[in-house]
Amino acid sequence: MSLVFTPSVIYALAAMIVLAVLLLRQPIGRSTAPGAARRLLSRPRAMWDAAKRRTFADLEAAIDSVAPGHRVFADMPVGAFLSVETRDSDARDVTATLRRISSVEVDYLVVDEGWSPVAVLATPADDRDPDAAALTRGALKAAGVDFIPLPDQGMTKDLLDRVTRGLRPQAI
Repeated sequence: MSLVFTPSVIYALAAMIVLAVLLLRQPIGRSTAPGAARRLLSRPRAMWDAAKRRTFADLEAAIDSVAPGHRVFADMPVGAFLSVETRDSDARDVTATLRRISSVEVDYLVVDEGWSPVAVLATPADDRDPDAAALTRGALKAAGVDFIPLPDQGMTKDLLDRVTRGLRPQAI
């Protein structure tokens, strides 16, 4: 079997080569203007406002004092640490439930030494989708993860005590 190079085959190959060269020269999604990256990345900014930083520091210090191996994470999507079981459910229901739960973000997540979720703290104002938030609270309860509503005024001593109460080592 021999290859026949007709003019249309040659033109098609030439067009593909030109297209490949053009695509490789221009990075997708990047500006070629000089200094474009410098204009976009002008300076870093603080991640949170002062109240959120203070709440995080208070929570982290309180947890470290009673359970040194535990860690605190902030602004976590629930889908990053919670999965949905498929036992008695249709696959479409599981996918829809997981999508709804994943759309919810909690203010703070506390994990134990094995990086398993222990507690979630979130403000009620974060309930942009009340149905998804209720579904998430139910899933957290079923998973044994304590949900603690965070008041608008931030962390209080009573709330810190409530969070750390379950983390204290039990007497034998």
